[in-house]
Order: sequence, then structure tokens, then C-alpha cells
Amino acid sequence: MPAPARRTGPRRACRLSAGFKLKTGGGGAAEVAVRRTNGGVRIDNRVEVSYLSSLKVTKLLMNTNRPCATLWLSLLLSTLALPVLGAEGKMPKAGDPAPLIEGQDQAGKVWRLADQIGKKAVLLYFYPKDDTPGCTKEACGFRDQIAELKSRNVEVVGVSFDSADSHQKFTSKYYLNFPLLVDTDGKIADRYGVRMPGKAMANRVSFLIGLDGKIAHVTNTMNADTHLAEMKEATAKLKHS
Repeated sequence: MPAPARRTGPRRACRLSAGFKLKTGGGGAAEVAVRRTNGGVRIDNRVEVSYLSSLKVTKLLMNTNRPCATLWLSLLLSTLALPVLGAEGKMPKAGDPAPLIEGQDQAGKVWRLADQIGKKAVLLYFYPKDDTPGCTKEACGFRDQIAELKSRNVEVVGVSFDSADSHQKFTSKYYLNFPLLVDTDGKIADRYGVRMPGKAMANRVSFLIGLDGKIAHVTNTMNADTHLAEMKEATAKLKHS
């Protein structure tokens, strides 16, 4: 029985990053992504982006009309100094859809933004570090405003790179009455583009997210008092919108 004819047309390339290509055949455009599998990575059509250990890869475009095969490249990828694509996202602005995130709070409970959309507005605030002067002032300020914020159907959620144990101590010491999400790997901070360059720490940025899931207001300053004042004003406007 004769062997199947080999493809003689030109082979196209799907670019993972500058200087590194994966060979694929076919024509036409499709969306691909890199995701982790048992000990390696898989390149597929139309799959959601995820992360391979510390290497973060965004959606890629590939000239092909069929899925790539499974490729065991974990060793190669881990040794290549590839540029990171989309590791730190662009900070959303007022009017943009809020990136959907989830994380565990200080008690180990999973909190998901998607669960709140259409039910509550969310005051999602990022801060550098537990139990430091500015972060304590901000947290205690939101604590003291919580009754007013709840009356406006607003839930407060804090996020930092600190551990669950650190969050628990911070919460207990200052009687905080809202969730603090654990973001030790910075994935949540990166979704909102608030990571300090080159540091495992977030900038002080607050996002007010409306019932429609869109950003209603952003406060981006290291001054805790400004966050408290602007968010108080913004939530008052949100109530009547």
C-alpha cells in the first residue's frame, strides 16, 4: 500500500514570542494559546490562555486551520529567556469591563467577581502591604465606611501579595470587616495592571465596579486619604446612576 503523500506546500509558523517559532501547516487564521498539561504544554486552537509555571503567555495568532499537536516543550520553555507577553495587563479605565478575577480570602473562602455582577457593586482595592501605615489607614477607613457602603449595595474587597496568615493577623488586629484576597503570585494584580515594576507588590489602586460589570471609577495614588474620599463620592454617584 503506497505511503500517504506528504504535504508539499509551504509550512507556516506560529510565533510564541520574539525569536521562537513553532512550525505548523495549513492556511487561514485561528486563535491559539499555550496551556499546561502533565509535565509539558499543549498548543491548541480556541482554548483559553493559562500560565506555564512562571512563564506567562497571552493569546497568539497562528496561520493554521487545525489544532497543533501536543508539544512537550516545558524544559525548552523554562530555559529560554522569552519576553513575557501580557504578564502585566494594562490597567483598565472607567468604562472598561472589569477583568473577572477570583481568589481566596483570609479565611480560605473563594471569592469571585463574576458572582457579584448584577447583584452588588464592588469596591476592589489593591494595596502594597498588610499592617503598614498607609495600608492600615486605608483599610480602617473602608472599615469605618462599611455601613454606608453596604447601604449603597457596595461590597469592599482588598487585594495584596500578602499570605493568608498575614491577612488573618491584619484583619484581627484592626477588626476589618471585609475580605482580603491572597495574591501571592500576583495573578490578580497583573489582571488589573497594578503590580509595581519588578516587585512582588501592588500599587495602591482602587476600582469601583458597577452592577453592569464595568469600571465606574479608578483612584490611582499612594495617598490613602484620597482613596477614601474619592470612593465615598463615587459610590454616592453610583447609587443614583
